[in-house]
Amino acid sequence: MSTPELKAETIVYPDRVLEGYLQRPADDQRIADLAREVTHNAITVYEKVKAIETHLRQGYRYSLEVKANPRRPPIDDFLFGQKTGYCEHFATAMVLMLRGLGIPSRLVTGFLPGEWNEYGGYYMVRQSDAHAWVEAYFPHSGWITFDPTPPALSPAMPWMSGFSHYLDHLRIRWDRYIVNYSPLDQAEALAKVKNKTDTLLSQLQQGGILILQAIAHGVRTIQSLPHRLWVLFTVFVVAAILLPILVRAVRPRTRSLHLRARLHEDSAQFYLLMLQVLESKGMVKQKHLTPLEFLKALFLSDPDLEKVREITQTYYRTRFGGDAMTLSERRRIERLLETLIEAKPLVGTHG
Repeated sequence: MSTPELKAETIVYPDRVLEGYLQRPADDQRIADLAREVTHNAITVYEKVKAIETHLRQGYRYSLEVKANPRRPPIDDFLFGQKTGYCEHFATAMVLMLRGLGIPSRLVTGFLPGEWNEYGGYYMVRQSDAHAWVEAYFPHSGWITFDPTPPALSPAMPWMSGFSHYLDHLRIRWDRYIVNYSPLDQAEALAKVKNKTDTLLSQLQQGGILILQAIAHGVRTIQSLPHRLWVLFTVFVVAAILLPILVRAVRPRTRSLHLRARLHEDSAQFYLLMLQVLESKGMVKQKHLTPLEFLKALFLSDPDLEKVREITQTYYRTRFGGDAMTLSERRRIERLLETLIEAKPLVGTHG
């Protein structure tokens, strides 16, 4: 706000502002008299506005439980009767008091900023954050905000606030990724899977280069060995090759469930992503249906149905057949999912 307006004892307002923002009820002379009483020590226009704001914030009580008095107007009852109200009472009273002094003002409604959720990185704006406040007009500075509503009761304990923030973060994630799984979310999930494939391919390529370099270095080293060391080296290489084979022959059942789960992780991830894509289009897999039964229940075009069938068959083969997905299969499934996101259901599912 400009310094001259802060110090101005009188202000000349444009006619358009005076016509639109000085209107008040004909029977509110008592409110205007109260405004003059509250501001009798104020000199500048700005001081008068702040005096009314302070008077309301300090002299009245905030409460959502206000019993209406049918025998008198709500603002009259608020200012001269109960002296208790909520934000609309405070803001309306301040506007009427300012207009009673010839200061253009208006009531504004909206929402407070809310609370910052440190878990999700966003602001939580609730219905309880709905608010009303006042804007007074100053020709060079525009509409300046004032809030005559006093603070509510003491806020919740910090640990309760943190807990509620965490629960709200979980609810947002549930709504986004389960209830409203949008095509954008599907594309992001697919991109993450593709990045995993690219990383794996890059690691294999780098590993292959390192192996080739190690072999070349080994060949150069071997060529310089004497005859006896050649024999020892040959025995060592044969033992290194045969030992894993012998171990597997002696203990053929040592393959752990954890290793098996890692083997099937990729296929399960692709299949679950496919189910989420279909669910976003209204085709939900019921828990009692097997993957093949769900496949038979779908109403899709033949090309799209064939994509679902291929992903399902790959899932069966890798999940229950013990085979791991190759890189080419991963790429193939990724392309199928990308085109499946654009698929249009014919009707839905049956069964």
